[in-house]
Amino acid sequence: MSRLSFLAASAANRLAACLPSSLGRWLRNRSWPCARPVLRYLEFHLTDHCNMNCGGCTHFAPMADRWFADKERVTADFDRLKALFRNIREIRVMGGEPLLHPDCVSFLQIVRDAFPACRLALVTNGLLLARQSAEFWKACRATRTIISLSVYPPVRPQVEMLTARCREERVPLECVESGMFLARYIPEGNVDVRKAFRFCRGSWYFCPILREGRVYRCAMGCYAAYWNRAAKDGMPAEDGIALGSATGPEILDYLMRPMPTCAYCSPKARAFAWRNGTPRLEDWIR
Repeated sequence: MSRLSFLAASAANRLAACLPSSLGRWLRNRSWPCARPVLRYLEFHLTDHCNMNCGGCTHFAPMADRWFADKERVTADFDRLKALFRNIREIRVMGGEPLLHPDCVSFLQIVRDAFPACRLALVTNGLLLARQSAEFWKACRATRTIISLSVYPPVRPQVEMLTARCREERVPLECVESGMFLARYIPEGNVDVRKAFRFCRGSWYFCPILREGRVYRCAMGCYAAYWNRAAKDGMPAEDGIALGSATGPEILDYLMRPMPTCAYCSPKARAFAWRNGTPRLEDWIR
């Protein structure tokens, strides 16, 4: 995305967050209210766990269980999404570390079959990328998957090699510098939820998450149980909205409303250099 496009989209997000939900939904998705609207973005996990322990990980991967997405469940979810939305503009397959899943390639095909016109990206830290099989690279080409490489400090020396490998395999690669993390968590839960939500949406932080038949507004609410278990805390988890009983417009309206978890997320984040190792709770706390 160009800098100009980013600024235009960010301005639209800020305005959308201040409008009534139906108008905000239209502005964000450029989609008139109808039975099958367009969703701009969606992501889902292939694994919750990871082969790194990044302090401040917004998906709480260092605290997560060893969990793998189920192919039948995801197939059913995307069949339902296809019935609800004309298109999802961008879908990102994530984790955790998605390449830890033993059948990663099947999920790429599931997504592409459901949404032929979407921008499909596989988000990885790259540590396992070079050892992927010919089947993996063939599937990436067949599904027009983009490799989105999170460039953490240990991966930087490998970027040139991974770039060459992706070029050799004719698979697009995008590199996202990931040397800094942001701590936003407020244990007291006293943030104004509307202000937090407007800041979040206005800062291009719009990341609906699909998980086992439900859509969630953000990772913090979706994976709150991992934080609560590790910190012995009571941050409210998001309930999500069920795909089976909602319409497309109802889902878009839901995504435009703040949630109780927003009270624990500060608009003023504390930035710190990436670190890997035993999780320290203070790496998540503002």
